[in-house]
Amino acid sequence: MLKETLYENKIYINRNLVKIKLLDEKFCFSFDEDIKIKKYWEGKVNKNPKLFNGPIFNIKSISNNNHLINIDMNISNYAHYSYMLDNKIYDNNICKAIAVGGLIVTNDNTIVLGKMNDNTSFPNIIQCIGGGIDKQDIIDGFIDPIQTLKREFKEEIGIDLENDEIEVSRNYITTRKFWSLFGICYIVNLNMDSQELYNSFEKFRSSSKQDEIKELVFIKNDTQSIINFCKQNTNKIDYLEKLLLIVDNSIKLEVFAESFGEGKIF
Repeated sequence: MLKETLYENKIYINRNLVKIKLLDEKFCFSFDEDIKIKKYWEGKVNKNPKLFNGPIFNIKSISNNNHLINIDMNISNYAHYSYMLDNKIYDNNICKAIAVGGLIVTNDNTIVLGKMNDNTSFPNIIQCIGGGIDKQDIIDGFIDPIQTLKREFKEEIGIDLENDEIEVSRNYITTRKFWSLFGICYIVNLNMDSQELYNSFEKFRSSSKQDEIKELVFIKNDTQSIINFCKQNTNKIDYLEKLLLIVDNSIKLEVFAESFGEGKIF
């Protein structure tokens, strides 16, 4: 099953808890590969000086045991991740990162996404609010994806999420080609309406140094509005259309744990 899914982007519904452990080790690649990555990154920074080569936690292994998805990670950096994606290198050196996002549904039944700013790595791309895991999310050697979600919401749109707003028991896992990205997406049922959220974000944006999200994107939570949005906006993250239609119950999904069974996935 894994071999088949390596060659395509996939999305699954997940009903299991996700436990992420950070190992005390760095990702190792050859001397020649290291030189190539450094030279590549120098070129990227010359074009966009705001890029930052921070640490990225790389997936070393994933297993599914007793209703728990266990993920072990080691440490790499953003230059490594970006180099592999831009050069379409899919081999043992690929950096497999984790991202955590939240698909917002307001209390007037509106879906809300974010459009990335011009100076980011994904300019003008529309996606869920969220991002990569960070050292701030590490507690006693383990990474809590809910903490990542809360931190990203605070940093990107100025919202303090409450636990009861996050559907922990129902989340979605997205995988990209060769599992270069493992995404965990939660549904966030926000306790405010779309106008309140718009006003809150505009106030936050004008008073903070946040420059990742350019604007919020609002979509009525019905099938036709979602289809129209997807047709009119080609600048969206690749899995977004399927995710929106899944949340709208227009299409059904494989369950992550059932697709791979018990034991080591890779």
